[in-house]
Amino acid sequence: LPRDVHLDGELWVGYDCFSKLLSIFKNTRNLQNDPQKVSSLWQDVKFCVFDAPMHPGHYPERHSFASDSISGCGPNICMIPIERCLGLNHLQTMLHDVTKKKGEGIMLYHPESSYTSGRTSNLLKVKAYAEEDVKFVQCNPNSYTYICEQLNGARCIVKCSGWDYTNPPSPGTVLTVKHSGFFKTSQKMKYPFLLRIRTDLSWNKIKNNQLVNLSN
Repeated sequence: LPRDVHLDGELWVGYDCFSKLLSIFKNTRNLQNDPQKVSSLWQDVKFCVFDAPMHPGHYPERHSFASDSISGCGPNICMIPIERCLGLNHLQTMLHDVTKKKGEGIMLYHPESSYTSGRTSNLLKVKAYAEEDVKFVQCNPNSYTYICEQLNGARCIVKCSGWDYTNPPSPGTVLTVKHSGFFKTSQKMKYPFLLRIRTDLSWNKIKNNQLVNLSN
């Protein structure tokens, strides 16, 4: 990494490979006495840079400064490319391309904004999501979440509003949630959030429809 330069970024090992990155972290702890194996574990991990927090300029200037700062640093550090958004159609096309690669979404940064830590209206995340029905099991204690059952039998934690948490449906009620796909190993939904309570559907009917579809 360049000296005396503050960079903002994230570790990345490939699209839809977050579980692989977690595995690298866990295995690294167990291999502290074997630097060669640790180095081998991390050979495909990249530090992807997207900002330079201490630079006083607007975002394109900070991005350009960060890019110049890491030039010649080697293959394990790179810049996340930026592109000016030309409108809604352009945004939807870019999001579709990223989603096809199993990417999570797109970050929209106001080009004239100064660097701000934490949440800010100048930096927005745009994500595609899918909808699916789950069965409400119970409220998850001490959190604004529900414990629910998916069609595949896995149990997932569904985020909900404070009002929905204090006024939960009856156990067995069908809920429609939005999510960002499924984790490879557990087959649990990624980041499910409550959209609506389906009083017009029963869980048994949904399960029976699934069996019919599988048999066809």
